Amino acid sequence: MSGHYTPLLVSLGIASCALATLLAHLIGASDDEGLPLHIFARLPAYLLWLIREIITANIATARIILSGSARPVLFTTKATQT
Repeated sequence: MSGHYTPLLVSLGIASCALATLLAHLIGASDDEGLPLHIFARLPAYLLWLIREIITANIATARIILSGSARPVLFTTKATQT
């Protein structure tokens, strides 16, 4: 999501989506139910749970910060690529 949209990048994106769709069709990975709508029935309950968890975590974090019991530390570590 860099905001860099050139005709080349857009056309390569469209071509890669078309190729992936074609390959999925050729190997039989696609079925009649391309978009399983029954999954969306549970979406509102999940979103409510997620919002509740986010609010709970934010309140817990705010309590720790405002009570002054947080003891932040700064440490360094060596980053290696092995």
